[in-house]
Amino acid sequence: MRDAKRLINLFQSDYQMVNGEVDVIDFLLLTIIKYRYRDEYTALFRLEYVEDGSNQTFQYKKEVTNIASKELIELFKTEYQRRLD
Repeated sequence: MRDAKRLINLFQSDYQMVNGEVDVIDFLLLTIIKYRYRDEYTALFRLEYVEDGSNQTFQYKKEVTNIASKELIELFKTEYQRRLD
């Protein structure tokens, strides 16, 4: 229960700064990664796992293994690709 409250508080405080500028689902997925997998969130921010999307695709830069948040990244990728189609 404490983890859920912390996640909700993190989401609410961060979302207030970007409300209306980002997709809520994307932001929630990234917030979960930020909360549970801080190092991986930083790596995503630095584009260590994925391309920058300049060619309108979402591709891993290299074979990604041993990433605890990979399932969440895949959900994010699926949503991103769905909106592009």
